[in-house]
Parts: sequence; structure tokens; C-alpha cells
Amino acid sequence: MKILIASDMEGITGVTNWDQVTPGHPEYVRFRKLMTGDVNAAVRGAFEAGANEVVVADGHWNGSNILIEELDLRARLKQRVAFAIFDDAGH
Repeated sequence: MKILIASDMEGITGVTNWDQVTPGHPEYVRFRKLMTGDVNAAVRGAFEAGANEVVVADGHWNGSNILIEELDLRARLKQRVAFAIFDDAGH
């Protein structure tokens, strides 16, 4: 089973205002880490449920928010979410 996890910073753990998810704001670095943690929890859950492949699409801002060095090694990261979904479908 192949799973696509589409992620965005609005809605991750603890986000309560735009400043927290705006690049350049002091809170942004902290919330990138929280986003990566949330995504990793979803990746673990997908594999525990029987997935054999997990693709993560980073859909916030320019698609470079997930901390790749902290992302679960079993996941494949696709940045620029608008293209990520269609690329895997062959379009």
C-alpha cells in the first residue's frame, strides 16, 4: 500500500497565528520542527498500518519547511506539492 501524506503548516501542533508559520519570523524555526514531528508521527502510523511506501508532500509556502535531516528515513519527500501529487499519477 502506498500512502501520500499532504502536509501544511496551518493545522500542525500548536499553531495559533500566521507569525508562527511565516518564514523569517522568529517562531518559524520552532514550528518547522513541530511540523516535522507531526509528519513523522503520520509516517510511523502509516507503516505500522501496513504501508510499504510513504510519500510526504510539503505544501507550505515554497515547500521547504520539513526538516529533511529529521524526517523518517523510510519516507520520500516531495516538495512543491502542486506537482508532487500529479507526478506520481503520471501526469
